[in-house]
Amino acid sequence: PTSSVGGRSVDASAGGSSKGRSRSPSLSGDEDKKSSSGRSRGSSSRDGSDSKKDRKKTDIDGRASKNREGGEGKKAKATEPKVSAEGTAFAELPKLKDSSAGELGELFCQKVRLCATIYDFRNAESELAEKEGKRQTLVELLDHASASKTPAWAEEAVMSESVDMIGANIFRTLTRRERTPLDMLEAEDDEPALDPAWPHLELVYELLLRIISSKDVDLTMATKQINQKFVGKLLELFHSDDPRERECLKTIMNRIYAKYSSLRSLVRRAIQNTLLQATIEDEVQNGMAERLEILSRYINGFQTPLKEENREVLTKVLIPLHKVEWLTLFHSQLLDCTKKFTEKDPRLAHNVVVALLRFWPYNMASKQILFLGELEDMINVMPLPEFKRIQDALARRLAACVSCYNSDVAEKTLALWRSDKFVKLITKECREQFPIMVSALYNNATQHWHNNVHSRTFEVLKMLMERDPELFDSSSTKHRKNVEEEEKREAERERKWAVLAALHQRKLEEPPQQEPELDLSPVASGAPTAAA
Repeated sequence: PTSSVGGRSVDASAGGSSKGRSRSPSLSGDEDKKSSSGRSRGSSSRDGSDSKKDRKKTDIDGRASKNREGGEGKKAKATEPKVSAEGTAFAELPKLKDSSAGELGELFCQKVRLCATIYDFRNAESELAEKEGKRQTLVELLDHASASKTPAWAEEAVMSESVDMIGANIFRTLTRRERTPLDMLEAEDDEPALDPAWPHLELVYELLLRIISSKDVDLTMATKQINQKFVGKLLELFHSDDPRERECLKTIMNRIYAKYSSLRSLVRRAIQNTLLQATIEDEVQNGMAERLEILSRYINGFQTPLKEENREVLTKVLIPLHKVEWLTLFHSQLLDCTKKFTEKDPRLAHNVVVALLRFWPYNMASKQILFLGELEDMINVMPLPEFKRIQDALARRLAACVSCYNSDVAEKTLALWRSDKFVKLITKECREQFPIMVSALYNNATQHWHNNVHSRTFEVLKMLMERDPELFDSSSTKHRKNVEEEEKREAERERKWAVLAALHQRKLEEPPQQEPELDLSPVASGAPTAAA
């Protein structure tokens, strides 16, 4: 039979009773729910992205439940496992629940040492009995932690053995998948690479989470094992291709940050260095979204007014991430971090808008749509004095996007005018730049190729005409004058070209003039030359 642990099904047919299988420190805890809800609020402008992520998560969890019965692609039966662990070293040891209190610690250590053995899951037919025995033993260790009031790892020796076993299982060489530019453009449809060893790895990660979250473990003793070296290796595992492993790591790192205050600066620096490395190298890296979700929780703890070192996290780490080509893979998490900074200090929205205008992706429509959504969020929280500093550059950029030949970019820009706050800000504070945007709208109405852009352009023009008729009429008059002047310049340019073309044609019709022949014969010695 199987039982649910943190949203995942874990086989409990062997290795202890199923009582107490509901584990309090779940690998999908409350912090993940909060971060996921924040992401859903931050991605309201991206239609259909949440449903795709939900379908992908359902597919991943379905695969995890199929792979739990001792190998990749092996479906779990509800009655009994296919493979028996009889005859293995795991089956020779007695059960923890049958041992006395004096023998419990040593027996626990023996089982932990056996679980430090690593098996090759790439070969689904090899060592099946040993793999099943190890899985059952890991389940038994977790059942013991759930059933006993004081877990065995409360002793320092058992704690050391347990952490060593966990490190032997999870600290390994990761295989990285090559990604093409098409994968970056279709991030939502990217098929995740699942680790075949996950039936063991998930149980090991859950054991680590139990140890970290245990209130019975002395913090000084635990710090000797959960040290800077161990946490540094944990952060490297975010490069894993398996999204289930990255979710577990995210939960574990949040618990470590909350409980071990001496490791907080290390975790923050390590995450910031990884983000900087991604900006400089501009190569697709796994775990960027999870790292940003962790950083978002840390930003919540920053006190106001923000310190200079906290401001540098935004200006030197988060803002440069907008330059990478594969921004679509983690933009919603990056936007969530940026919003939390601007909530603590709205003046920082000016820095974000200036960077977006400087890093504008002229040749990538998908990134332009993301940038437009972020511009809207930043404008809504930006103080008026800061907005006046960038209103000219912002108006010119919006006018260019309205006239963009990519219909998605043009429609996204026109959608900004549906916000009443945005319209009030533009009509009241950008009166000098207003004619630029009206001219772009008029050009759309006459020159754009897409029907939806045409209809939405007329809707915006009608709304602006009703909102401020005087400003709209003056802007329309300037637009007509500019069009007339442009037509005059165009006519003058065509006239000059016509004159040049006539001169060229006349030169072609004239007969070619014969040039005098040169006398190249040698001159006799003593004879007078023409120069003489």
